[in-house]
Amino acid sequence: MDDHKQDNATMAERDEGACQQQNWAMANDLKVERDDKSAKVAQPVAENLKMKDGFPVMPGKIPLLGHVHKISQDALGELRQAEVACGPMFWTYFGTKLPVLQIMDEDGLAILQNKYTDNSYLREQMPVITGEAMNAFDGERHRNARRASTAAFTPKGLTRAQVGQFVVETIEQRLKRWTSESKLAIFPETKDVALEVVFRIMGIETQELEQWRHQYEEFFLGMIPLKINLPGFPAWRCRKARGWLEQRVAQIIATARANNDRDSLVGAMIFGRDDNGNGMSEVELVHNILGLGFAGSETTAAVMAWSALMLSQHLDIWRQLCQQVACLNSVPHTHEELIRQVPLAEAIFRETMRLYPPAPFEMRKVHTEFEMMGHKIPAGVMVGVSLLHVSRNPERYPDPDSWRPERWLGIDRALNQVETCQFGGGPHACLGRHVAALEITLFIAMLARELGPKGVSPRLVGKMPPPAYLPFLRPSNKAFLDLTGR
Repeated sequence: MDDHKQDNATMAERDEGACQQQNWAMANDLKVERDDKSAKVAQPVAENLKMKDGFPVMPGKIPLLGHVHKISQDALGELRQAEVACGPMFWTYFGTKLPVLQIMDEDGLAILQNKYTDNSYLREQMPVITGEAMNAFDGERHRNARRASTAAFTPKGLTRAQVGQFVVETIEQRLKRWTSESKLAIFPETKDVALEVVFRIMGIETQELEQWRHQYEEFFLGMIPLKINLPGFPAWRCRKARGWLEQRVAQIIATARANNDRDSLVGAMIFGRDDNGNGMSEVELVHNILGLGFAGSETTAAVMAWSALMLSQHLDIWRQLCQQVACLNSVPHTHEELIRQVPLAEAIFRETMRLYPPAPFEMRKVHTEFEMMGHKIPAGVMVGVSLLHVSRNPERYPDPDSWRPERWLGIDRALNQVETCQFGGGPHACLGRHVAALEITLFIAMLARELGPKGVSPRLVGKMPPPAYLPFLRPSNKAFLDLTGR
């Protein structure tokens, strides 16, 4: 009997998918124009949409995967189509049992302030990824762990830990080899750079680079919210990798503590204290170092690779960058000094982050009902804001799909929440943002410093393959650059 009901449910969902495909055709023919006032009210446009809690469901949902198959292949295009059909607020399904109310408007950034929302969903949906890390908690527990860690990740903390020096030395070694490569798979290479920087910061032997990289790739699969714990599926592979990584990180912590190391990032976290003088437990240390020390390596590597790929297609920007870098007597080891001398490196970094935010969706769980864009959002549901769309708002960024680093030049004010949304916001804003900014801008400047004097520019080999969107937005491993100049 249960099998019969399940078969009926599956058939109904397939019928629904076929019906919703008709809505796509209708949506593609619609031209939606909203003035400033009406753009802030979420109203579905197409008819016959399935509704849930007063909001439309994105067409194309299929059994087991929900919308994952669409979002993983072309999140930007699919969600733009969904916005035309559904308006700026609609349900997406990450798997059959995880509906997320996606918000396409800048107003959606309000969920990051955690006034009506929290991060408890991370413990519920991705427990293997988060463990006891601070980003999975809110309130006092989160504040205390963050305050105990903050000093390590400030610009002063990075200087004390010699992070800039490690970045420069690592990139220099890589670039010497890259310049002889006529078909360089740029993203796998920048992943190696980012991981090696982390290893050097933490005192790990770089001979183990390949092994660590494989384990972290497996670990990151746990960010795909499919609750299928069978061999070969993301959650199973993530859990297996986490055991390996935890054991190794615990050894690193023990060594740093035995050496009374207070200057490195690991040491600063071990001996860091909150406002009450309390440090993190051993479990909290291991789990937070897993996240803070390593998780950023994948996203940082993606932005480095995207920056190089964009420069290969915009030789006018490349030439300007080479001119600025030519004035350097030596490579600065701090972000502040680098962007003072090479402001275009910062502009390239910001523009690449805008077009290709590594974490394209920010999600929260609603704990208290609130109103947004004319609708009440009930407690208990998941909400998300699409940074892909916020970062391409044509009202804020003219010609939003074009890569134009000059947007960021000459800004003499602090960037606002929308302009920095790629690093999150509110109490859970990215703690490692200063590390990422330093590493990416140094990579951009050093690439030009190595190739520019030789008259070489990065050249895309073949066509640009489509990106991958889950679990992070990143270039294809088959995006190749020629750095030989031949």
